[in-house]
Amino acid sequence: MIILLDYDFIPKYQRKAHSPIGPSVIFKRNLIMQCYACDSKISKARKVKLRVVKNFDPRLSGPDSAAFISYKEDTTFRWVVICEECYCANNNHCGVEAIGFNSFNLDGVSRAGKATIIDEAKYVEF
Repeated sequence: MIILLDYDFIPKYQRKAHSPIGPSVIFKRNLIMQCYACDSKISKARKVKLRVVKNFDPRLSGPDSAAFISYKEDTTFRWVVICEECYCANNNHCGVEAIGFNSFNLDGVSRAGKATIIDEAKYVEF
């Protein structure tokens, strides 16, 4: 008997080749491209450097506080995939646009049409 399980819902310790679930289990990876900004499912995307824009008042906590460390992690530019609509919205003179309930900042290396267009095959490699 062979059982197919969705890879994303399996705990990390059970994803090994010799998993505790059993030798007849085959993991299939759920690789649906989804826009980082608006969460829509897409077939073609732009690979961009993007970060979430958040407000933080450093006077409320010090540089070693959990709040500041979380703020730094959340506002670091990361490589993500976004849909063409979100890319067009963020591809402006300052690179900032509100999408849904969040504001996003597009890095300069991804503006002005420099962002690579990828399909599902390139997404799997990414």
